[in-house]
Amino acid sequence: MSWVSVTCFSICLLLAGSALLRRADIFAPYRVFGVIWSFAIGLSDLKLSFFQREWSTYSWIVLVTGVCSMMLGFFIVSVIFLDRPMLSLSESRRRILEKRIDERSLFRIIMIFSSLYVFAMAIEVAFAGGFPAFSGRPDKARVDFGVFGLHLFVTNMPAILLLCTQYLVFFWRESAGRRRNLVVASYIIVFLTFSLLLQRFSFVMWIIPTLCFVYYATDLFKLRHLALTVLGFFGFLQIIRSIRAVGYVEYYVYAISHMRYTKAYAVFTEPYMYIVMNLENFARSVDQWTSYTYGYFTFDFLMAMTGLKHPIAKEFGLVERPFLISAYNTFSFLMPFYQDFGFIGVAFIPLFIGIIFGYFYQSMRRQPTLGNITMYSFAVSALVLSFFVHELGTLFTFMNICLLVFVHYVLLPAGRRDQVHARTY
Repeated sequence: MSWVSVTCFSICLLLAGSALLRRADIFAPYRVFGVIWSFAIGLSDLKLSFFQREWSTYSWIVLVTGVCSMMLGFFIVSVIFLDRPMLSLSESRRRILEKRIDERSLFRIIMIFSSLYVFAMAIEVAFAGGFPAFSGRPDKARVDFGVFGLHLFVTNMPAILLLCTQYLVFFWRESAGRRRNLVVASYIIVFLTFSLLLQRFSFVMWIIPTLCFVYYATDLFKLRHLALTVLGFFGFLQIIRSIRAVGYVEYYVYAISHMRYTKAYAVFTEPYMYIVMNLENFARSVDQWTSYTYGYFTFDFLMAMTGLKHPIAKEFGLVERPFLISAYNTFSFLMPFYQDFGFIGVAFIPLFIGIIFGYFYQSMRRQPTLGNITMYSFAVSALVLSFFVHELGTLFTFMNICLLVFVHYVLLPAGRRDQVHARTY
């Protein structure tokens, strides 16, 4: 094991272990981001696959600069807020549960967006001739599934399920039985139907904000609950993968990944490659990428929303995933910044993002509201997935965030009459 791996794994264990301390915040941004990236870099430097190569000095500089830039953003905001007292987690949860929320408005919002989801899903299933899970080629059907524009209502699944969770947590006892049952039914229908699309990423984008919300808004969250939830969730994702794989087995994944260890450990191949190949692809692309696109990849959601993404790519011959080493085709959140602005983009855009995320966190810990907890929960999701993808650049992430901003900062605060005290069950 190299000194890089030893150092990174030590940092990872130190940050993870500090979460066990009394009054420690498990989802603090520096802890989440530090654990994810120290583990990913340490794992990558093991070089357990023949696809992996030694990184150039320049690749190391660019990667470390991007990671440190994000951490610096967190630090800058923490210094700005240093003279303002931070509430304890117990006090923060108490204040959230005392906030007045319009229960009927939240119920109507859930019903409206759940209905739009069901309507859009029904049309798309009719166009596709069925759900991808029931197709003869589910791996291909899941990619082709969707009607442009209409599919955005379907990809609002993470936001809809999160709103359902918030309703059930706050109003399990106070709401009328009929409304509570309708919310539960919506939860089940949206969850089950979307699972038939075999889209794992959206479920990850739902479970992380949900765990964060439960952690910051209630006292139901314990480490053992987190462990059981994570294990159960990964089991669910494995079921989806087994359907998508059409009979592929772990030994096949082991063979095509050209691993350096024996097939007795083939079960570790897929999670290992899913983590390390993002950084390998990025390190290789940094050395070979010679032109810049000045915002096309960083603001992918704007390109997709305006319909300019594919015409521009065709006109200028832009390649979204260049210099791939293997079938793994992701690069970490830093890649769009480098494609657009080179080293300057990697140095400053993560700093800006870190400042924004740090501000959400510091504001939430001092003046907790349902809105800023929700926003920070999605920030945690982006931090967890940062080794994999620039989540904030995708259109469906942007639409989910816009929906939640509209609900929590426009619709719900407007309901000042007939309000109900929120209490956990």
